[in-house]
Amino acid sequence: MDPTSSDQYESQTEKLEAAGRDLDSAHEEINTLSDQVSDAEAQVDALLADQPPGEGADEPALSDGVAIAPKNIKIALRTRSKECFGSAGCLVTVQADPNYVGTQDASTGSWEITYEIRGGEDGPVIETMTLTDGTFTFPEEQSLETASSGTRLQAVVTEVYALD
Repeated sequence: MDPTSSDQYESQTEKLEAAGRDLDSAHEEINTLSDQVSDAEAQVDALLADQPPGEGADEPALSDGVAIAPKNIKIALRTRSKECFGSAGCLVTVQADPNYVGTQDASTGSWEITYEIRGGEDGPVIETMTLTDGTFTFPEEQSLETASSGTRLQAVVTEVYALD
């Protein structure tokens, strides 16, 4: 007799499948709540901040009722070209690929985002971009020299300012 065909086996299998679905649902709810808490913290920080704008780099900026903190913006760098010169390093041209990762609606309001491109031979390069009504405007490309072909460049948001 095949033990997998018994009623007890089928009952246990159904219970395990239901528990798995419950666990998946709980994970989704935790992720959603975590995002909401992060945005709520940014909103509260913005409303309660007693520093003038620009003094706290980690402070969220409030525009049109929406708070955006530096952690709400992620910037990937896309390599547009790379020319290496042996032991002399490389000339790398990158383009910012910004993404708003907060859960608040940023489709209205305006922010200026300051970021650093790190990993270049001459130290960090500071750039700015804007997020206005949900659309990013940023420099086309940035060229940097790196020490070697294996050098990894990264963009780090340092400040966010409200423009209105």
